[in-house]
Amino acid sequence: MSILSHLNQAVTVYNRSSKNAYGENAYGSGASIKARFQERYKVIRSATGEFIETDASAWFPYGTTIDKHDKIAYRSKNWEVVALYNRQGRDDVHHVQVFLKKI
Repeated sequence: MSILSHLNQAVTVYNRSSKNAYGENAYGSGASIKARFQERYKVIRSATGEFIETDASAWFPYGTTIDKHDKIAYRSKNWEVVALYNRQGRDDVHHVQVFLKKI
């Protein structure tokens, strides 16, 4: 079954472009992308063994340009990507799952 049928919500992804003079993230213009968004607290473990508290998760089609520290806007709330994983399908990467912290 294709994940594309489950990506029925539109989120806006803002890729981080730099940091300003105060060390805050600066973002480029946003792009609306179909995704699946779920607001739910979860503690995950990174590849280095670090525990990360997250407030939401989102799933995107494979190939979506998204990276750690990018911003996602959904339903008038902003979220920062704190972790992301390429999820395997039967033969190759199936989709991208990101974990988010509310900002």
